[in-house]
Amino acid sequence: MIFGKVFTVSEVNLSLKELIHKNPTFANLQIQGEVSNFRRYASGHCYFNLKDSKGLIKCVMFKGAAQRLKKLPRDGDQVVGIGRIDVYERDGVYQFYVDMLMPVGTGDLMAAYEALKQKLSAEGLFDETRKQPIPVSPRIVGVVTSADGAAIRDIIKVAGRRDSSVKIRLYPVKVQGKEAPPEIAAGIHFMNRHNLCDVLIVGRGGGSMEDLWAFNDEKVVRAIAASRIPIISAVGHEIDFTLSDFAADKRAATPSQAAEFAVPDRSKDIASYEKLNLRLKKAVADRLAMERQCLDGVLQRPVFRYPERLTEGQSQRLDQLGQSLSTSFSRRLERETMRLMKLRDHWFFRHPEVFVARHQDHLTRLTKDLDLYFRYTLSETQQRLKEVSVKFQLLDPQKVLERGYTMTEGPGGKILSSMGTLKEGDTIKTYFKDGVLRSIVSKKEES
Repeated sequence: MIFGKVFTVSEVNLSLKELIHKNPTFANLQIQGEVSNFRRYASGHCYFNLKDSKGLIKCVMFKGAAQRLKKLPRDGDQVVGIGRIDVYERDGVYQFYVDMLMPVGTGDLMAAYEALKQKLSAEGLFDETRKQPIPVSPRIVGVVTSADGAAIRDIIKVAGRRDSSVKIRLYPVKVQGKEAPPEIAAGIHFMNRHNLCDVLIVGRGGGSMEDLWAFNDEKVVRAIAASRIPIISAVGHEIDFTLSDFAADKRAATPSQAAEFAVPDRSKDIASYEKLNLRLKKAVADRLAMERQCLDGVLQRPVFRYPERLTEGQSQRLDQLGQSLSTSFSRRLERETMRLMKLRDHWFFRHPEVFVARHQDHLTRLTKDLDLYFRYTLSETQQRLKEVSVKFQLLDPQKVLERGYTMTEGPGGKILSSMGTLKEGDTIKTYFKDGVLRSIVSKKEES
């Protein structure tokens, strides 16, 4: 009988994988041993063992890491491998996944390399958030490298081919030896202090680890990380990696590639411009032809072929109106002249004092008539006002009460003309000329 949980093979392998991942020691190991059973497959991946007198560990080096090897190891070579331990779940075996492989003797340099890498990484100098974008259209490309090396020649050649208008500004330095790191750092600081370029290439051609060691120097790496100008690191060949590559805003495998990253290829822009120019010329020509055809059609219209016809009808109409106006004016002048002559012969103009005296008498009569009419109207209005006043007095409720009558008000404040709406117990008010009597209905008697 089986007690407790039963694990599958896959679950066990996965649990072991998770245990290894939880231990940071296995994430970055340096292992020294003898190479045995080294095989490189067509895919580019390498499989081998590292062993010593007491044990053996299976190793895998994938294509990307293997391409950085200057020389493939052979069985029996003593090497130092840098990488991580992980579980290959399908076969249930743990393996050493190698990122870098070096012959024994370079171990001290690599130990210093790894220690500085971890230190600077912990400070955040390699963080992606610090990276600056490379400008799209730089006018000046700065280069910090040797004046005599192949790197500067390659950069000038590639940049000139891609865009001849871009200027190359060189700060010459030594690129290997003890004097190289301070010169390289000084060059980077100088370019930044005087703002001498839009993008800066820092690098050199290929070489051994010792030859490239200046670009692993802490001063150089910190100068690259602190640069305000975007920096492209171009150290060695594609298989070479330095700490400068991690601190730079962009890594190029070679100086030539760095020039390609820094300088846009204007030949494509020129080709595109030529195509657009041809399209524009064709569009303009087609539009001109269409507009010319349209203009020819317009010019064939009678209004443009015989423009004088536009005014013929209006000129004739203007002549007719002028003739009509002249005739009308002459007739009006004749009538007014005759009327003036008749008025001149009228007796009023001959004896105006008679006309004035006659109308003065008429005005005097009208004044008297108006005065009489005003007096009569005023008297009649005053009489009617008295009559209306008497009627108002007769209708005044107080006057009615003074004549001996009373006025009764029901519960709702309404004047009663009938007792039909009253009920026993209702309170009523009876108005007399000298006061008000409040009473309660105790009984109703019909008349």
